[in-house]
Amino acid sequence: FDYAHLSVDTGAKQPVHNGVFHVYGGERVRISSEQGPAAFSATGRWHHVKLTHDASTGKVSVMVNGEALPGLDAVDKSLGAGRVGIGSFDETGVYKNISIRTE
Repeated sequence: FDYAHLSVDTGAKQPVHNGVFHVYGGERVRISSEQGPAAFSATGRWHHVKLTHDASTGKVSVMVNGEALPGLDAVDKSLGAGRVGIGSFDETGVYKNISIRTE
């Protein structure tokens, strides 16, 4: 499965934060750069997060707060179909106005 982990830490500071990852068996592998979205910060404000996946190309993009370019980019063509999950890991995250759709 793939997942996007958004954090106030950069991927360079914490290698398992702020990235798109693929889990092979039991090990996660970063499939995005270590850059991460520049606009994501711990300000106590709400953030708008948009994740897109193009099944034909395997491209995954994560945009934060209306960025024109993705803060996280990855390609994984190994998954054909799957499920969508939303959660918080080791941080306090609150979600509202969640929308999942196909285009």
